[in-house]
Amino acid sequence: MGRTEYGLQMYSLRDITKDNLKDSLRQVAEMGYKYVEFAGLFNNMAAAHLAKGETRHAEAYYRKALEILQQCGNKMDEAVTYVNLAQLAYQQDEPAGKIQYELDRAMSIFNDSTVPRDGYYAHTALKCAPAFGFFDRQQDEELLKQRAKDFYENA
Repeated sequence: MGRTEYGLQMYSLRDITKDNLKDSLRQVAEMGYKYVEFAGLFNNMAAAHLAKGETRHAEAYYRKALEILQQCGNKMDEAVTYVNLAQLAYQQDEPAGKIQYELDRAMSIFNDSTVPRDGYYAHTALKCAPAFGFFDRQQDEELLKQRAKDFYENA
């Protein structure tokens, strides 16, 4: 078995990084952390902007999160971000095609045979399933629920 690598989510450092991000990142590296996670922070910023009705800012933050997630290969959080983008498109009264496009991208990740069907997959599938149902994609909703159920029953 290979060595486990650990990372640190930047949200956990929010108080110490607000004054000097660069120095804080240097200190984190000196502690031995090789990876820091900004994507969750960008998704959270997007949600905050969305709550304030600032949809353009929200989309920009979701896209930045997506860029980071794609670079680091975090497929499950990438799927969540596509679902977030679909919901944002709905709130912006975008054409149904744009919403379906984002949902298709999320489902392509859930259907990717290289993505491990582990506990995080099950958790993410359950988290995203209701959005598919909301957008009249009950077959996808049920599939995600079933995959999560299968994992939890066999865990």
